[in-house]
Amino acid sequence: MPIVAVCVNERDVAINILEKISVPDSSVQSSLSVLSESRHIQEAVILSTCLRTEVYAFVSRFHEGIAAIQDFFCMNLAEEKGLSEQLCQSLQVYFEEAAVTHLFEVASGVDSPVVGEGEILRQVKHAWEMAHGLKACGTNMALLFRHAIMTGKKARSDTAIAQGTTSLAHVAVELISQEHGGNLNGSKALVVGAGEMGSKLVSALADRSVSNLTIANRGMARANTLAKTYGAKVVDMASLASAIREVDIVVTALANDGIVITQNLIREMGDSRKTPIVLVDAAVPRAIDPDVADMAHVKLFNIDDLRLYAEKEMDSRRAAVYKVQEIIAAELKRYLDNAKSRQAAPLIKSIRAQAVAIMEAELEKNQVFASLDAGEREKLKRAFESGIDKFLHEPTVSIKQAAAGGDSEMFFRTLRTLFGLE
Repeated sequence: MPIVAVCVNERDVAINILEKISVPDSSVQSSLSVLSESRHIQEAVILSTCLRTEVYAFVSRFHEGIAAIQDFFCMNLAEEKGLSEQLCQSLQVYFEEAAVTHLFEVASGVDSPVVGEGEILRQVKHAWEMAHGLKACGTNMALLFRHAIMTGKKARSDTAIAQGTTSLAHVAVELISQEHGGNLNGSKALVVGAGEMGSKLVSALADRSVSNLTIANRGMARANTLAKTYGAKVVDMASLASAIREVDIVVTALANDGIVITQNLIREMGDSRKTPIVLVDAAVPRAIDPDVADMAHVKLFNIDDLRLYAEKEMDSRRAAVYKVQEIIAAELKRYLDNAKSRQAAPLIKSIRAQAVAIMEAELEKNQVFASLDAGEREKLKRAFESGIDKFLHEPTVSIKQAAAGGDSEMFFRTLRTLFGLE
């Protein structure tokens, strides 16, 4: 069964478009339901992060399956008028080996803005587990994603791809530190959001000696738990304006909340501010109005800025990328050999089942066999089955070898016709 991947990431479209087509966990079930409405899509997984939205699918027919996924992007995810055409022109489509290679590269961290980032491997695993839990995928996707996760782990354990700054949270803090002359001691920071990204930001800021930390979040329980770990203060979202007045740094890490820091909110600080406030919008969709960048005493960075900053550190891990590509190539071959071998299993099983069925039917018609007691009949059946297994051993090996070779579909079709299995 062919595999395809239809993808869009921060290299293909602007962040303001990417944020509109992200698929939060709360929408995964409905999105997978839309995809499953196509009779050509047999299994599907949606991988959606702050920097990419991708659909991996096993399809019964290439062109029809791809068209269904493209419709999902352009009609179901595109919300603004005129966005569909722009989005459809930016979609990247991968077939078979290229689709598998792309997933392995994503899981290994070489297709990320921050090369070697650790979050993406967890996100790949989470995407597959969600689809599996919703029964949107089966054994084919399980084999693919388990191998992708294994490849991602191997890339990180066997190379230096994960050394250095490899998370958006740490990149954000490095960028903030640069704006403060490399020293964050005594700085006051506000982190808006207490989810996974927010937790990483709080940890990264604490690691850089930012002891005066404040956390704002809609859910106070989660914020309080995080605050206890790092000795931070907690404020609710209603107190965001007053909290911003008290800090030098604001980092947003909300998920799908939309704009929460507006021009009016920043304007309320008035002219009382003597030093610039550094705002880092690490949320998707964006949580800070982009026009805030034009206001006095404000320095605003967004996801694009984080990506560009991360690229500067790429050289130190460039050699590791080549080694990871070698790992991916080797694991791709292993996966394809395994997958093709598995494709042969149903055919081998059908051939054996047909042989056993014929044997049993002939025995039932045999009067000598009918005269035997139950125990003797069972022994005779097992002896015949053993003979069938020995007879089919060489054909089974040949079928598996053919499956591991080139295009095996024609060969399988011929065998099904030959044995009358169609």
